[in-house]
Amino acid sequence: MESLLSSFKHFKVSRGYKYHYFFSPATSGKPTLLMMHGFPSLAIDWHHQITFFKAKGYGLVVPDMLGYGGTDKPEEYTEYLHSLLAQDVVDVLDYEAVTDVIALGHDWGSRTASALAHLHPDRFIGFGFFAVGYSAPNTSTTYDQLQAQLTQFLGYNTFGYWEFFASPDAAEVILKHTESFWDVLYTKDARTPRYNMCPPGAIRVFIESDSRTPHDPATDQLHRIYEKEFAKAGFEGPLNYYKVAVSAEELEDGKSGYL
Repeated sequence: MESLLSSFKHFKVSRGYKYHYFFSPATSGKPTLLMMHGFPSLAIDWHHQITFFKAKGYGLVVPDMLGYGGTDKPEEYTEYLHSLLAQDVVDVLDYEAVTDVIALGHDWGSRTASALAHLHPDRFIGFGFFAVGYSAPNTSTTYDQLQAQLTQFLGYNTFGYWEFFASPDAAEVILKHTESFWDVLYTKDARTPRYNMCPPGAIRVFIESDSRTPHDPATDQLHRIYEKEFAKAGFEGPLNYYKVAVSAEELEDGKSGYL
């Protein structure tokens, strides 16, 4: 996995932010895959896919998204609106002069992929979504309304943890209780999110009390990289995605045809 890091590049997009990304050009006739990660991840999360598709000649553009890894980390959360992130990655694609691109997103990366589908449909030949599906522009549904709708539909609130992640002290709390944070996010027990993340306030209690639960051993290799990168850069940038999600600014962005 670490060997892939030597193939990363840097480019300053039109907004002035530096992006850190893996790049491999396509062989003749193959499309390029744009892979966008979510929270709390890095471009290297796609290392299996990078290795697999690179060997088959696919082009690859795999960025550390804004706020992560070697990419810049602006403090103001409104810099993380998905319409702006969409333009950032298009700037990278244009710089590399790639065509025939398929945009793939995971988690918050799926929201950015959806924004690309709305704002730059002619720039892509396809889209793929992992963990979070395609999202239409949101013009009116507030975070509180979303919670109420989900609770009524599913019988419980699946997004209660957003409130903690969007709170002013979340980054500080996570850094003070990092082991509990990683445990609850990458738990081996499928029941853990249902009871320790989804209910509003539950994840704060879990983390601040230094609670532990067995984590998925499949993530051990990534965790060594995570511990280094997030200890160095913190969580303020990544948590800005949640601040956007609960904000009025996202609704205003949606009214313009964005997410």
